[in-house]
Amino acid sequence: VTAGSGITEGSSASFTITASPAPAAPLTVTLAVTQQGDYGVSTGTKTVVIPTTGSKSYAVATAGDNVDEPHGSVTVTLKAGSGYTVSSQGAATVTVSDDDDPPPPASDLPSLSVDDRYARIAEGRGAARFVVVLSEASTDPVTFRYETQDGTARAGADYRARSAEVTLRPRMTRFIVYVPLYRDSLREPDETFTLVISEASGAAIAADGRTGTATIVDDD
Repeated sequence: VTAGSGITEGSSASFTITASPAPAAPLTVTLAVTQQGDYGVSTGTKTVVIPTTGSKSYAVATAGDNVDEPHGSVTVTLKAGSGYTVSSQGAATVTVSDDDDPPPPASDLPSLSVDDRYARIAEGRGAARFVVVLSEASTDPVTFRYETQDGTARAGADYRARSAEVTLRPRMTRFIVYVPLYRDSLREPDETFTLVISEASGAAIAADGRTGTATIVDDD
């Protein structure tokens, strides 16, 4: 097995399988395809038919992505089979180069935080409102996940649980999360629950802005 030149992710690695001497009839051989890294290669056992000319080209496709990752490789190894033996050159490797820029340092990213100044509301009077704020407009999309978490208030009894993944389009700087409240006839202390943001991409989460607290004011 011989290998072609190194490639960039999203291209195909080229190999040549050669039988010497050339077979008198088409010869089926077995290959093992492996990869180092995660480049979308279809790995595993493959079969190739070598024609009577004595050689066969074999291409292994890789997939491109937008993830910065270490360079990798694709290896084709000839496995023993019927009607042929494997020489000392029974394997070959093609390097795969990543073509994505590393993400900017967190210090260079805008930051996300939860503004809960509008999240104090009487029970049953609509919804608590949280505003997720991006510190400055970005030219790239920003994604994050939010979810509500119980405090003294309980989901299903005092408020409706909410969770979702959100994408802020370029230039957007805020997203409003409405959490509906339930009303009861119990006299009880004011209760609280929180909204938590996580899994941000394209922005950092401010250390003091990861959570916001809603206060449900008893009206009985």
